[in-house]
Amino acid sequence: MKEKRSWSAFFEAWLFDGCALQTCAFLRVGFGLLVLVYGLVWLRDAHFWFSNQGVVSVETITANQPATMWSIFFWVEPNPGFVTICLTIMLLNAVLLTLGCFGQLQAAFIFFWLVSFQNRNSLIGDGEDSVFRLFAFFLIWMPLDRCYSVTRLLEPVASRIPRCSEAAWPIRLVQIQMAIIYLSAACSKMLSPTWQDGSAVYYVYQMQDNFGRGPLPAFLMETEWLIRLTTWGTMVVEACLPFLLFLSRTRRVGIVLGVVLHLSMEYSMHLFLFQWIMMLGLLAFTKPEDFAWFRRWIPKQNPYQADPLPQRRRLALPAPKTSDGPLKMEEIEEWGGCRTYEDDFIDVEPEDSFPR
Repeated sequence: MKEKRSWSAFFEAWLFDGCALQTCAFLRVGFGLLVLVYGLVWLRDAHFWFSNQGVVSVETITANQPATMWSIFFWVEPNPGFVTICLTIMLLNAVLLTLGCFGQLQAAFIFFWLVSFQNRNSLIGDGEDSVFRLFAFFLIWMPLDRCYSVTRLLEPVASRIPRCSEAAWPIRLVQIQMAIIYLSAACSKMLSPTWQDGSAVYYVYQMQDNFGRGPLPAFLMETEWLIRLTTWGTMVVEACLPFLLFLSRTRRVGIVLGVVLHLSMEYSMHLFLFQWIMMLGLLAFTKPEDFAWFRRWIPKQNPYQADPLPQRRRLALPAPKTSDGPLKMEEIEEWGGCRTYEDDFIDVEPEDSFPR
């Protein structure tokens, strides 16, 4: 019974303990920018792919896909003007999501538009479109506007919600989805004879429509042992990433390996935004201390300043008060058990620096 309680406590903490608000903000900004590019590429030929004057009619699509699939274009006639208006609204939602203006609402709208457009013409969709749709759904449940957002800047300071720990399960959904993608890719490769014998990358080199985006030395594509090393190395990295990313000691190694893998494929292959949405998913595994590590390289003091400022002490603000006096412990717990963040501290000059 003791072991069962410990496992249940572990999973409860893993799902519901606080997530990093900075991570949610970076996911919001990155996804908003990617959807903006995604929609702008669609906008040029939207009438060709999605309107009733395009390559495929609504009747043909509905007759060849499950009845449970829905789209606004199944209910309203998709003439070119209506398609353009809907796509323009999706682009506006992407801009507002990037800025952090009612982010969860914008994510819900983007999810609605992505499902509508992708189901309207599912013949041009691929795995990248599915990842975009899933990420939009996951972002609906995240605290997107609590950090680096227009919504938080416009809120009066007195009415701002304290930066409490939010439930981590929306971030966990992204992490689990990323692990499933890597595991499924590795398993499918392991079942393929060309990946087993190490020749798969050679055939990729011959795909002129997908490969050859950036110049590569000829010996990489002509040396047998390098081809086998690249083939098996890709398969091993994809199989190991789910375990590396979830283990605390190897998490940063997994993030770096994943970024290197996707950047190499982005350099050499034409896969539109798939590599970028996958690298965005790797951000879900970051923690606040990772950003603190990057801030160490930023100089904190002006090198041209002659005299350094006196050191400051940091004091935690007292517990919140009401008109009846300080809150009791039970009432403080009802606030959500907030941890102390940057806004919960004030800087105080040391006594020696006060004028006498």
